[in-house]
Amino acid sequence: MEERKRKWGDRFDGYWVRDVDALHAIMPYVYNRRTQSEVYVLQEFDVTKLLKYIEKQNKLHPEYKTTVFHALLYGMGKIVYHRPLLNRFIAAGRTYQRHDIHLSFIVKKEFSDHSEEAMLKEKVMPDWTMNSLSQYIYSKVHEAKEGKENVTEDVMDSLAKLPRPLLSVIAWVIKKMDTYGKLPRSIWEGDINYGTVLLTNLGSIKGPAVYHHLSEYGTASIIAAIGTMRKKPIYDDKGQLKELRDVVDIGVIIDERIADGFYFSKSLRLLDKMLDKPELFNQKIEESIDE
Repeated sequence: MEERKRKWGDRFDGYWVRDVDALHAIMPYVYNRRTQSEVYVLQEFDVTKLLKYIEKQNKLHPEYKTTVFHALLYGMGKIVYHRPLLNRFIAAGRTYQRHDIHLSFIVKKEFSDHSEEAMLKEKVMPDWTMNSLSQYIYSKVHEAKEGKENVTEDVMDSLAKLPRPLLSVIAWVIKKMDTYGKLPRSIWEGDINYGTVLLTNLGSIKGPAVYHHLSEYGTASIIAAIGTMRKKPIYDDKGQLKELRDVVDIGVIIDERIADGFYFSKSLRLLDKMLDKPELFNQKIEESIDE
């Protein structure tokens, strides 16, 4: 992302956008909570061509496995890179533009009811392709499953052992620090609530694309819940089965205060275009999508 000199009112994780239009300048004061400003979009995406593309890529790179989730991570990163209003957040009534794009998600260390979870938050690099992203995420997930925790997880483990009255006071202090951008970087760096997009891959546990609320803690303005892939029958004009397509539902929750509905819908159409032309996944993140 473009380097910018820090000014008064900026935060270490983003700069204060002073030239927003009147409507978006007022909205954070009328709707002062992120959970009051949620817009939920449930959209079906055809991944038939993507699956064929991934199959070819995995034959070329058998040392690591690219998945649909990796492709959607790449797609989200690329869309945000070229649609920068999606990389904004609201804090203390002000609109901020992040300096970087971060994608966040949670990994279960084992597929069992009582398995621990690891938080992963990764900075999007402009020169990533889907293959390089997949290789990078593959190694990070392996590390997480091996038990390498981040600072945020260590802090959470320590806080969970405190008496409830003390924990309540500390939580209040953390929330205040969070509001004014004073949270220690060491915690911010590993906290998935401070990512651009928080993705939850419910398809990995055979779950649907649920509505997942935004949080008042952190700065995440977008959450995407990916459901289970399924076969969709396509019929001809006579009602006869023509073919079966692979589709997946994605439920996206967005803080409407960062941009208008037209901007959001146009951004999602870019993902549709990429899935229809999977060769676009060969591009670097920074390469533009020809709209």
